Amino acid sequence: MPGKLRFGTRDVNDIVICDFCKYYKCEWLEFSPKKYPYDCPEARELTIADEEISRDEFKKRTSVAKRISVYYPDVQRWFINSQKAKKIHGRELMSIMDEVNTWSVSNDFRLSDMVRYVDEKKKTAQKKLM
Repeated sequence: MPGKLRFGTRDVNDIVICDFCKYYKCEWLEFSPKKYPYDCPEARELTIADEEISRDEFKKRTSVAKRISVYYPDVQRWFINSQKAKKIHGRELMSIMDEVNTWSVSNDFRLSDMVRYVDEKKKTAQKKLM
């Protein structure tokens, strides 16, 4: 059985917000922690909640959202922002995006299946054990 079409391989440590956004008019495959986009060509919306939530939960979610997105009060919506997420390490970003995906059915931020994501740290540790 032939393998899936892949555009490349990326280490988990090199994951950036663009790996979750994947805007088709953006050169998102070219970006890395050392080469982050200055701005995004398309504003991807992030939803805090589908239904009413407690005040404490709302504060917690907005605190997380502030790390990766910007709130636009004129439209009362959150949008992912590359400059906000710039300093977040790949593993931590994966964790944040997993949490964001639980907030709303409209949040569907996943890594591309056309890129092979590898964990070089884990591979190195396994080699040392052998």
